[in-house]
Amino acid sequence: MRRCVPFAFALLFAVAAFAEDPVGPAEYLKILADSKLTYSLDSKPAKQPVSEMTCERRDERTRVVAKDGKREVTRWVVAPEVLKLFAEGETFFQAEEYDKAAEKYRAGLAVDPDAVLGHYFLGDALLFGNKDAAGALAAYQKGLALDPTMPSGHLFSSTAYVRLGQPEKAREEIVKALTYYPGYEAVWKIANASPELWKARPVARHRFEPPAGFLGARNRNKVEIFPGSDAQWLGYAVCKAVWANEQRFADRHPKGSNWSIEEERACVLNQMFGTFNMTQSKLEKDGVAKDEKAVYAALPPLERHLYEVANANLLDGYILFEIFGQRCPLGMSMLDEKAIAMVDQYIRRYVIVPAE
Repeated sequence: MRRCVPFAFALLFAVAAFAEDPVGPAEYLKILADSKLTYSLDSKPAKQPVSEMTCERRDERTRVVAKDGKREVTRWVVAPEVLKLFAEGETFFQAEEYDKAAEKYRAGLAVDPDAVLGHYFLGDALLFGNKDAAGALAAYQKGLALDPTMPSGHLFSSTAYVRLGQPEKAREEIVKALTYYPGYEAVWKIANASPELWKARPVARHRFEPPAGFLGARNRNKVEIFPGSDAQWLGYAVCKAVWANEQRFADRHPKGSNWSIEEERACVLNQMFGTFNMTQSKLEKDGVAKDEKAVYAALPPLERHLYEVANANLLDGYILFEIFGQRCPLGMSMLDEKAIAMVDQYIRRYVIVPAE
């Protein structure tokens, strides 16, 4: 909970508009067949898989700033004398001398009231020392006022609200914490064990986890594709192969990037459509009625959830939460307001849902 590793990081990210109707499974397969490259569907993971998008998580010594109309994360500059006071406070905190720790944190904040770490540290000292949940909450909220995109500040605030007997407000803070850090381990530990603390339903996740090695790096003119042991990831893997290797698709990525939500949306949709087609074929083979409702009911849980999400116009929210946010948590802080709103709506409807 109390991490103090400074670094500077900048990431520009914007939700791209979907420029045209999505390409379908048959069209993607035709692109592979007509390509000058040689694509092979293999029964084993690629020997040299492509590197997947990853980036770090947010750190409490960073802040989000606006620059040239974009958001970026940079180090939060704090004067050395203030950091010294915070370090002294941390020594007292670790020794469980919470009153002395609080004195040091207050002294540092008196010099620099914008030193966001001091507010979080002071809140912890009050919460663990005097069991002063109200005082702790006030400190946490002062930190969040300086940067509302900090996931830990929202988690800390939720803890204070639980202690104050206000589970609904605690749940609101948890939604915000997950919006800015979908893979927040401390949040998921509580969510999986005790969602009742927030008056929330048990959490049902729908993770998006294609197999390792589903796409190989291009070796001269050859590309390996591994669709999974039962070809259950064929739609996604084929789409990813096309976007990674066919220039007219790769050119649609933002400048300086090899990933876009447009690509991810296209490939998730292709996974949905491809799985729907395979499920329909299986039902026909088994002599089962093939109407749309029957196919939908027979879909694997993930694809059935994706269809529901798409019909609710929250597919981008799912993608940002379960794909982009899990692999690149730091990037969530750079999302624009529209994207953040989609993630927030997805979480509220499908992840952290109020109990009946």
